[in-house]
Amino acid sequence: RAVHEVAHQWFGHQIGFGLPADSAFLVESLAKYVELVMLEPQGTMNKLVEYEARRYAHYQQGNTAPHVAFINGTETADVYSRATLVFAELRQLVGDKPITDTIRALFERQKSKGKPVAAIDFVRLLLARTNRVHHKRIQQLFLEES
Repeated sequence: RAVHEVAHQWFGHQIGFGLPADSAFLVESLAKYVELVMLEPQGTMNKLVEYEARRYAHYQQGNTAPHVAFINGTETADVYSRATLVFAELRQLVGDKPITDTIRALFERQKSKGKPVAAIDFVRLLLARTNRVHHKRIQQLFLEES
């Protein structure tokens, strides 16, 4: 929990402000990614992924609202559970380096342009840093309504 809250200081105060529609992804979901990375050496990452998978499946059973793309999600289940599942799969697919490089690029873009970055900027920057063979799955994970 502490890791997640500290990550908010990075994302919430440096890149997740200014665009309310994108703040759920930029603040909460990226904090969930950091949480996964920090829990892995402790051997507890898989337990978190399993817990969030059960939690998300339970949410999906009772959900009657239209599905939205992950980067547009604002429901608790999307920004916590779905974020955990998406970033766990993404880490397996491309590894951490393209993800952390993308996050660094978001910080740089925010600083250099002086205006808020958007959730779609993360996806575009990630696609620029990954092999084309992974692009379809990345687009499915982040942009498709599911």
